[in-house]
Amino acid sequence: MHNMIKYEGIPNSEREIWLSQEKQKSQLELEEREGMVLSSGRIKKKGEELRDQIASEMWSNYQTIMRSRRFAHVNND
Repeated sequence: MHNMIKYEGIPNSEREIWLSQEKQKSQLELEEREGMVLSSGRIKKKGEELRDQIASEMWSNYQTIMRSRRFAHVNND
């Protein structure tokens, strides 16, 4: 409603300028929202990469521990 009142109260030449400014604001807001989506996608990918790296390191450490335990067990017999 506010925009309609504002729109109707402006002469034609100024109305064109105002419409152009409103369109630019809308475009900037859209680009900002799209940027946030892209940014969150990058953050998600980085998180997935970190998770996979940690899991890989944990698996490698586990295998090393299990090998050392088997070796220790064989030497104690």
